[in-house]
Amino acid sequence: MRRPKKLSTRVDFTPLVDLGFLLITFFMVTTTWSKMRAMNIFLPAEGKPINIAAEVSLTLLPLPGKEVFYYQGTLSEAISQNRCGISHYNEATGIGSVIRSMQAALDNYRGFKTGRKGLFVTIKPTWGSSFGSVVRVLDEMAINGVTLFALTDPSEEEVRVLREKKLLQ
Repeated sequence: MRRPKKLSTRVDFTPLVDLGFLLITFFMVTTTWSKMRAMNIFLPAEGKPINIAAEVSLTLLPLPGKEVFYYQGTLSEAISQNRCGISHYNEATGIGSVIRSMQAALDNYRGFKTGRKGLFVTIKPTWGSSFGSVVRVLDEMAINGVTLFALTDPSEEEVRVLREKKLLQ
């Protein structure tokens, strides 16, 4: 009887080592290229509050979900003069269009020298709003070139009005 011929069991690992080094190099390079980008936020300094004219101030309150409550000037005047509303984050008809219409109004307002650059936006995230909705509002500031904005907490009056309108629980 004839015995079967034994074949060599030697495995060449050279291609596997080459592949490992290529993968390590690929991931090192891609993580170096994909650095995180962050937006600088300058929070208001402690001190006396600054009075801002109603024509140049806009307040945004991101709500739970995908909506934003906004008003121009003071809250009581905005409600009585119907200068408030609810918007969303749609590019064409969302909160960005509200900002752009206010900027256009400031450009046409002769009594205000700085024009659209003078728009001051106060962003007041509510307790139910998500981090993503605040980032969307901050993105709108960058997209529309709003340089004067601040992040603060909503006042008790604003929370009361939002609860009356059943926008906040």
